Amino acid sequence: MLYRYGKHIGKVTEKMDVDRLDQYSDGRTTATYALEAMEWCLDIGLLNGYGDGTLAPAAPATRGAVAKMTACLLTWIEQQ
Repeated sequence: MLYRYGKHIGKVTEKMDVDRLDQYSDGRTTATYALEAMEWCLDIGLLNGYGDGTLAPAAPATRGAVAKMTACLLTWIEQQ
């Protein structure tokens, strides 16, 4: 959702670092349809993964995680 919003407001304009998911042991288990969005979220700092080196792309997002990602997105947008 956040990636689509970024595209909607014109903040997603370039290709992201497509190797970023490889930094996480489970990064390549990300669903194909979500790869570009996950790369974007990692590139701009909306996602940082967990301390054990995983990303848990199939895990449900907690309310706290979504709140943090939204706040990070708003901060990122202001800085652009």
